[in-house]
Amino acid sequence: MSINLKKTFSSSLFTLFIASAPISFADFDAGVSYYKAGDYKQAETEFLKQLSANPNSALSYYYLGLLYSSSQDYSKSTSAFKKAKRLDKSLPNLDYNIGVNYYHLRLSDMAILHFKKAEKNDPDNANNLMFLGLTYQFQLNHEQAISYFKKARQANSEFAQLAVFNSAISYQKTGNKAQQRAHLEEAVKINPDNDIADNSRQILDAMSGKSYGPIETKQWKFSGSIGFEHDDNVTVDEVNLSTNKSDNAVIIEFSAENLIFADEIHEVEIGYDLYQSLYHSYDDFDLQSHSFYVDGTRKYNNFDLGLNYRYNFNTLGDNKFFGSHALRPSIWYSINDTWFLDTFYRYEDKKFYKNSDRDADKNSIGLINYVFLTPDDMLIVGADLNDEDTKGDEFDYDGYSISISYEKTLHINAKEIVISAGYDYEDRDYDNITPSIGEKRDDKRKDYSLDIEYPITKLFSSVFYYQHIDSDSNLESSDYNENIVGIKLEAHY
Repeated sequence: MSINLKKTFSSSLFTLFIASAPISFADFDAGVSYYKAGDYKQAETEFLKQLSANPNSALSYYYLGLLYSSSQDYSKSTSAFKKAKRLDKSLPNLDYNIGVNYYHLRLSDMAILHFKKAEKNDPDNANNLMFLGLTYQFQLNHEQAISYFKKARQANSEFAQLAVFNSAISYQKTGNKAQQRAHLEEAVKINPDNDIADNSRQILDAMSGKSYGPIETKQWKFSGSIGFEHDDNVTVDEVNLSTNKSDNAVIIEFSAENLIFADEIHEVEIGYDLYQSLYHSYDDFDLQSHSFYVDGTRKYNNFDLGLNYRYNFNTLGDNKFFGSHALRPSIWYSINDTWFLDTFYRYEDKKFYKNSDRDADKNSIGLINYVFLTPDDMLIVGADLNDEDTKGDEFDYDGYSISISYEKTLHINAKEIVISAGYDYEDRDYDNITPSIGEKRDDKRKDYSLDIEYPITKLFSSVFYYQHIDSDSNLESSDYNENIVGIKLEAHY
């Protein structure tokens, strides 16, 4: 991508310089004329003549910087611009032009340094903001790149299509296919009759077929967090245990995943998740969970077939508590460029180590809709039907659940702040009489959640979360309200 620089100065700047200069401007004026005509060799000769007569001519060095840059001699251009800056720091766009040279020389840290200086002096320079995004993209810092592409678009609407297209490239590199699609579609809508639109359509066509573009080269991904939360009613929902007591807990989480195989059609990924809660008073409720999974995908024209296997093992306190094997085949279908549908069947084999009556076979079918209202606004709506057949008849149930959540990304001071709000509803209709109450159980559960994620650095982010649970049941131990509020520090690599 090249961005044309303005090659003229205001008449007032020339007048000021001429009034204070002790020499003739014949060579300089000739150099400007040759430069405007694109005769860079002759322009260089004239500017060098001017410098031989006046070694302190900042404008001559400045124009030499421009013509060397136009000739793609970025090292000589940088040297000329730096000499011009030493002589006259008031000349326009010096740091920007030096940054552009460093960008082309692939000296990205130096480019960012000068682009940042230029941003401080002129925060609405769309050219500068665009190059900042491209430099961060070169460094694989795609979060920062996307934020600057959006700034460039806001500063100058003429950059909208270019900014959206480059945002799509960054989303592609991070594996966010949904956002990539949404931005490519927007790039086509902005101006459907140019090269950017043609390139966008080609990529969209490839995504609808068998090719999804380059595969992320960093196969290992890790994330972890440590946090603190307050729970006003410590419960263990899996065994209908509610203490009606509050406590504080440290929460530790860790995840690792590896894309062990990928081509244009197939992907196979393995992963591991750890969860550990450490309560201050009720250490018998400390939950430790280990999950291992294998996830495979086969791509077709407009849909993907997926198969996921997960093994889960949990301890409660210091004791073995619960384990399960789960198999989840799914179909991921692209209805259009902003609406994606995940349909699935899930079978789970549950084992409770100290209460075998709760051992169960659970079957579920469901669907989840992902709708991008805008590239920064996503609505998720899901529903499923469940049938759990347990060893002890009193725990058998049929049920359904509905969930809806909304995710909003805000761009504030080059930070992407993500706010998520959700609501889940579950209804369980038990098949047999529960002896302790002399009737069939009827459970209804409402779950409200709010998460706010604030990035601190490229590696770290902070998350505030709140959850309210309203469990309504004719079994007393499952009839409760619970509030959980917490904050954690997350790291992603």
